[in-house]
Amino acid sequence: MANSFNIGDKVRFLNDVGGGRVARIEGRLIFVTDADGFEIPVNPSEIVLVSDADDNTVRKGYKEPQRKGEKEGRDKKPLPEGSSWREKVKADAEDVEDEDDIDDEPVLPVKNDGLESVSAYTYKADAADDNNPHLALAFTREDGGATANVELHIVNDTNYFVHYDLLRLSDKGLSELVYASTIEPNTKEKLLTLNPLTLDGANWKFQALLFKRGRSFVAQQPVEKEFHLRGAKILKDTSYVSTDFFDEKAILMHVLKDELTEKVEALSSADLHKAAEQGRREPAKKAKVVNDISKPLEIDLHIEQLVDNLNGLENKDMLKIQMDCVRTTLEKNSGRHGLRIIFIHGVGQGVLKNEIRKLLDSKFPKCKYQDASFQEYGFGATQVTVL
Repeated sequence: MANSFNIGDKVRFLNDVGGGRVARIEGRLIFVTDADGFEIPVNPSEIVLVSDADDNTVRKGYKEPQRKGEKEGRDKKPLPEGSSWREKVKADAEDVEDEDDIDDEPVLPVKNDGLESVSAYTYKADAADDNNPHLALAFTREDGGATANVELHIVNDTNYFVHYDLLRLSDKGLSELVYASTIEPNTKEKLLTLNPLTLDGANWKFQALLFKRGRSFVAQQPVEKEFHLRGAKILKDTSYVSTDFFDEKAILMHVLKDELTEKVEALSSADLHKAAEQGRREPAKKAKVVNDISKPLEIDLHIEQLVDNLNGLENKDMLKIQMDCVRTTLEKNSGRHGLRIIFIHGVGQGVLKNEIRKLLDSKFPKCKYQDASFQEYGFGATQVTVL
């Protein structure tokens, strides 16, 4: 194992903070010179290669953002046995006192794909048709929900290598590279471990090139997909469904859709209802409920759910559209006494949340409001009850 490292290689400790350069190798021990000039003897299994002695390319080195409390050795209080995944999310969120507790500049996992020496690749005979590729990002719960975090994966259900990058977009029009790598055909790969509460309101862009090594292929158009992540959706149990790619339930975000996925999404609700009716031997009579208040009415106020095109819209325009939706919903349901309305507004800066409550205080005094259930919606929703 020691032969995997050479003198001068830059390495990082797996079980401790920091790293250094390989100074010498004696038998099964590797001596690493750290930033303070001390030589530290370690086993090869306790370090990971960051870059070769004569190469500054980052090989592996993704470092998850750490909380200051973790850096200072602050121990978290253990939760009682049997605590739900929701409680773990809340406990993890309470441990983060403010945004300064998260490192803003983690070491980004921009990886060399390690395929320079590959002149040919044996492609699976039963792989997807070259003209019908399917590419997706997916969320699963870390350790099946044993922790508060979720894991972001890429699923390459194609017969192509995919060179891709994941960008986080800012309000100023700038992009931050979060992850970049190359994935082999017909495989999946874990990218990041994240806390759902840090995702709310984030805009992301996924870019990819599809190609084959060692043979000619049908060229595919470059892939570019923007998407908006909502912490409330990632927190909800019902967002996770069974898929062909994971043993556990997952949230799939299709980047490049195969023919079957496109056909299913193209079906209208009327088509689905018609198909369901045809499959019944004795269709049951539909009972129309005029004023069912047993279930809450959910209104998603994220702007991309309200308009199809955001071009030319300023913040004030978006806020007006959102508030018009709130006002219309309240007026339409003012006579449904006991109805609960959940306005999902996200966390953000709290502007929309405050505007909703100001409107309720001034125009709808017969409605009472409170924070919606954290277990269902996280920190980004307000529950209004019609009195």
